[in-house]
Amino acid sequence: MNKNSIVITALMLLSYIGFSQEPVHIGFKGGVNFASVVGGDREESVFGRVGFHAGFLAEFYVSRSFSIQGEVLFSEQGYRYEEDVNDDGSKEELQVNLNYINFPAMIKYYITDNFTAVLGPQLGVNVQGQQEIINSPIGAGNEREDLDLFNVIDFSGVLGLEYKSDDGFFGQVRYSIGAISVLKSIDGLSNDTRNSVFQIAGGFRF
Repeated sequence: MNKNSIVITALMLLSYIGFSQEPVHIGFKGGVNFASVVGGDREESVFGRVGFHAGFLAEFYVSRSFSIQGEVLFSEQGYRYEEDVNDDGSKEELQVNLNYINFPAMIKYYITDNFTAVLGPQLGVNVQGQQEIINSPIGAGNEREDLDLFNVIDFSGVLGLEYKSDDGFFGQVRYSIGAISVLKSIDGLSNDTRNSVFQIAGGFRF
């Protein structure tokens, strides 16, 4: 699915939620992100970043088995990597902080009354792109630099599982993978470094 198809699908689903006459169930959620990236030329030296996500959701039922859920989430993503700093092979460790406002549009299939599978597109807006030195043999550390190397818009595909209790509490696991690079093209060459995020979350739906 190309990025234009993802945008159109997301807008259609969110519009359907907004104009539907069916009762809408609202709620909130939050949890932990195990984020990293895939692809690109740093894949062998890339490590994960642990962060969090939190936000609000709205769900309405299309039928007994299907519902559509739109969300607005703040999400800490990014990755860590190592690079050489001296000829003796010593390395410093850097962390790239990529913070997004994400807009998932999920189709939910109720396997049972309480257990659902979810699938759908996600639009993300990058609100911070920052690099931080977290460990260096030359003594530098905790130095942060805002970077303008990252794309503002991100598109991902999301899938997951959710369990909802009868009183409205729920827990879920999800995995999302980016469809486009997090980095802008440099000197006409595009980079294939894409977001990869595993999430564990909980929340309450009214």
